[in-house]
Amino acid sequence: FAVYPNPAQEMLNVVVSASEAPIRIRIMNTVGAVVYEQQHKLGAGHNTLSLDISSLADGMYFLEVTDEQSGKVERFSVSH
Repeated sequence: FAVYPNPAQEMLNVVVSASEAPIRIRIMNTVGAVVYEQQHKLGAGHNTLSLDISSLADGMYFLEVTDEQSGKVERFSVSH
């Protein structure tokens, strides 16, 4: 998957290639606390999700995308 823009301000776009399966998106701060978690049902192929991150404080975060088989983490920053 890919995330943009980085650094982000109000919205973070997540591009995910998936089969028709649910995925879980979590955002964690640098101490590991989960600050956002949501499950999404995606169609097959490339999917772009826009996440409202306007409530997150400036700083570094980790975005984790997991499906039934695997997970991946990307780092991004927020700068309002």
